[in-house]
Amino acid sequence: MSTSIEPARAATALDRLSARILPPMASLGGPGTVATPLVLILVASVAMAVATRGLGWNAGSDEPIVATLQRWIIVIAAFAPVVALIKAAVLAAVVWSLLVLLGTSPPMKPMLSALLYGEALLALQAPCLLLVIVARGGPDGGALPSLGLDAFVDPGHPILAAIAGGFTPFQIAWVAYLALAFASSARTSRTRGLVASGALWALITALGALRAFLATGGT
Repeated sequence: MSTSIEPARAATALDRLSARILPPMASLGGPGTVATPLVLILVASVAMAVATRGLGWNAGSDEPIVATLQRWIIVIAAFAPVVALIKAAVLAAVVWSLLVLLGTSPPMKPMLSALLYGEALLALQAPCLLLVIVARGGPDGGALPSLGLDAFVDPGHPILAAIAGGFTPFQIAWVAYLALAFASSARTSRTRGLVASGALWALITALGALRAFLATGGT
């Protein structure tokens, strides 16, 4: 008896899992599907800020700018939905252009909604990191743990670490969810949806690697 999982069954299972966590694909772009993820991002960001202040974590630095950021961290966290909205709008324009090049005519609002839910999904990384910190007994010299493959990369290779950091459970879930959402919104194949979400992931990871490259002085 074959134990292999048929692609159709695997896709159906992924649909059911995403439906339990995120709104149905058909409802993306409808009432509340833009505001709801922004509220989720706000709650997650402010909760993380409050918990961080409670731990007294200051990034291992006594510099005044760090102390100032700590005092204003809750206010800064409150602007997280604005940042997420701007980021999602830019990415929506990018993926819309890509899907048009692939021969589809996707509506913009459902893609914006999907990207905002994707941002809410990524926002869950911070509470998970906090749980890891607490499990370890509190902050350790200001060093944050990692949920990605960069945990296995030598800190002396920041560019490689930035690329490896794009491989986390949340990033993988983000790519998979957006692939399904883009395919549903654009009424196209999941392969094209995966191409679009994978391209976004590659773009964001490349920008992170570029930032690491510039931070090292281009060396």
